[in-house]
Amino acid sequence: MLRERLNESLKVAIKAKDSCAVATIRLILAALKDRDIAARTKGNKDGIGDDEILSLLQTMIKQRRESSELYQKGNRPELAERELKEVEIIQSFMHYYNKEHILFVYLNMCCILFVYFV
Repeated sequence: MLRERLNESLKVAIKAKDSCAVATIRLILAALKDRDIAARTKGNKDGIGDDEILSLLQTMIKQRRESSELYQKGNRPELAERELKEVEIIQSFMHYYNKEHILFVYLNMCCILFVYFV
């Protein structure tokens, strides 16, 4: 689900000529592909799941925030600003997944309660 959203967002960013979004999403997809390859060597033919993708995104956010702080200290506000923009782009995928996941869990709970009480 999240993997498809990343691919669709890349297409949209390319059409919109948003160079920062294109670069950021390509970095995410490259890191995802690296993790998929590592997972396949361990016997997981499908690659990593959404939970591991979220972990990857959290790591990328942490790295960019640290870089932004270093750029600020080094008197490079334009680079710090770019890092923070990348953080926003990465976070947009996490928020999308979290909303979908919450809705999925809620609907499953409703179904379980319905079956239990009927």
